[in-house]
Amino acid sequence: MAIGKCSMVLSSGIVRKNLPSVSMNGVRHAASLEIAVDSEIQNPGTYWTLMHLCARWNAVKCLSFVLRKYYQEHSSNYVKFVNTQTIEGYTPLMLTVIWGSQESFELLLNCGGSDLSLRDARGADIFHHAFSYRREKMQPVLNGFRQNNQMMLNVNTNALQTSVDLNAMLVSTEDSSQDVQTGTAYRNSALQQQQLQNFRMRQEETLRKNQEELALLA
Repeated sequence: MAIGKCSMVLSSGIVRKNLPSVSMNGVRHAASLEIAVDSEIQNPGTYWTLMHLCARWNAVKCLSFVLRKYYQEHSSNYVKFVNTQTIEGYTPLMLTVIWGSQESFELLLNCGGSDLSLRDARGADIFHHAFSYRREKMQPVLNGFRQNNQMMLNVNTNALQTSVDLNAMLVSTEDSSQDVQTGTAYRNSALQQQQLQNFRMRQEETLRKNQEELALLA
């Protein structure tokens, strides 16, 4: 598990829509840190990877790097990877819908491999989230896949085989301690927002059930 200082630096870079100067899978960079793209970078057991954070924060360049790097190293396991679910049951694609990360949503669809039939820990699928959060741009696209009975998206090998250029995405980190402090604040903020989001979802679910009960009594 890659927790602690490495996690904080990465979280900071992702929130700023760019990869920090770190080493990934043995590639050395200024911060001299190492992390695999499929490692957890939140609390152990939450299953939040680089990919999930990129999807949540709409860090599309970082997400593109992660998807292509993983595919080029583990192509046979790519579909399982791109559908990795967090402890809440969220896939990366679900997170783009929940948080309105339009560019990352389009990137994940273009790269393919996502399973649209998966449900989160509360039983909601991606179509439910798109409707609940009123994602007007995303809903027609998702509904089109469903109408065509295309719940498992084909892997787009052409998009994923594009060369990976990490240096083009890196930012210079003259003071890595600053990134650590910033990363801590961002991570705490992300957790607080996630808790608030879960609370709102529970409220919506309760309201929906109440409405269904009233409809039966009418």
